[in-house]
Formats: sequence, C-alpha cells, structure tokens
Amino acid sequence: MTIATHQPNFRSPAAVMAEAQNVWRRLFEHSPLPMLVLAPDLRIIDANESYLREVSRSRETLAGLDMFEAFPDNPLCAGADGVRNLSASFETVLHTGRGHVMPLQRYDIQPDGRPWQVRYWYPKNWSVLDDKGSTVALVHHVADATASILHREKLPLPSSSRSSENVLQRADEAIWEARELVRQTHESILACRAGMKAGSEPPDHLLDHSKPPRFWASKSCGGDGGRETDSPTCLSLVAPTKWSNESQDTSGSGPSEICRPL
Repeated sequence: MTIATHQPNFRSPAAVMAEAQNVWRRLFEHSPLPMLVLAPDLRIIDANESYLREVSRSRETLAGLDMFEAFPDNPLCAGADGVRNLSASFETVLHTGRGHVMPLQRYDIQPDGRPWQVRYWYPKNWSVLDDKGSTVALVHHVADATASILHREKLPLPSSSRSSENVLQRADEAIWEARELVRQTHESILACRAGMKAGSEPPDHLLDHSKPPRFWASKSCGGDGGRETDSPTCLSLVAPTKWSNESQDTSGSGPSEICRPL
C-alpha cells in the first residue's frame, strides 16, 4: 500500500512572483469590465479586451498614444465636451489620489477605418499608487449607457443609424438644457445676494416669473433654514416676487415652501 505524501514547494520567490503577475495579467485581460491603463502623463499603456470591444479599436493602434490623441472630440458634434470633462476628471484623480466617478457623458468614438458613432458613457477613473503613495498609473473604466438612454426614451432600438442619431440628439439636448438651467440659477442667486448686501432691489429680470426663481435652504432638507444658497442639492423654490427688507423672514426659518431636490 502506497502512502501519498505532499512534496513541499521549493519554487524561488522570483518564480512565485512571476506566476502571480501572470495571474493578474490574465484577470486584467479577460475581465468583463472595460478598462484602459494610462501613464500619469496620459499616455496609453494598455487596454483589456472588453475595452477594445467597446470602442472598436485594436491594442496596436492605441498603445503609446496620448489619450486625447487617440480619442478626440467628434468634430461633427457642436458643443462636444468629452475631452474637457475627462481631462478634468484625470486632473482630480492625479491631485487627490482618489477615484472619481463622472456623470453621464456623451463621448463619440471613431472605430478604426469607420465613421464617427454616437456614444454615451458612465466613466470612472482611479489611480494606482506605489508604496510611497505616488501615482504610477491611471485606470479608466467606462460603462456604455447608449442603450439605457434609448430605453428611457421608451423607444425600441432602431435599426437605422439615422433613427439612433435623432434619439440620441434629443437626449444630448436635454442634458445641455439642464446644465444651462443650473448656470442661470447660479447667476440669479449671486445677483440677489449682491442686492441684499447693497440694500437695493435685484435686477428687473429676476422679478420676471419667466426667469429662474430664487432658492432658499430649508431646515427640512438638513440645511441652514432661511439662508439663501447656491447649492442645487436640496432647495426650496420661492416665487420671484418684489424684493424688500420687510419680505425677508426674520425667524431664521426662511420661506415656508416645499423642499424639492433638483
């Protein structure tokens, strides 16, 4: 009868490390999460198979290129801001060393040898740090949101590229309109604040009901009641009526309106 014995593993530390690197390499290459690896100067180091499929590019055409040389803004899309927003996200990650999740972003792609294609993404970026806490690489991960936008429009996936372009263009316009509303509201808040400090009435356009209303923080939202704020997180809508010192709430609670998050 033969007794089974377990032979000790006499592999060298270098061999063990090489095997571990091979395992991590296979995990990266075959991960279902699309990932692109960049140097701190935003030169492309590598991309896994999932990422290459998402952007319809090959590893050979991307390796060594600057991120925004490989993926520029679509020159046919007026107001394209993919390069600007993604660059700002990378700067945030490099500065803080922490991950940064971007909001929904239109960023069109141009597959090798083919026309531009409209795409919407949910990007996330994070840094790879060494033992001293210095950034040695950046990881760029994307999730394709194009199909979900079409689903929110409650339309079937169109068979023609023309129909797809029309639907995505409407979604893009909605995003821009929302950003413009936030900008106008912020400007109105600053103008009202300046009028309060000067003891004068705000500009006439702020008294027009067709313009964005003023906003007040509400205690029910967890904010400082009665304080005018430019935070769009949770605000009370106040009708843009005549401005006067008497109309200001002195109880510290601000206007008693329903708190509505934007």
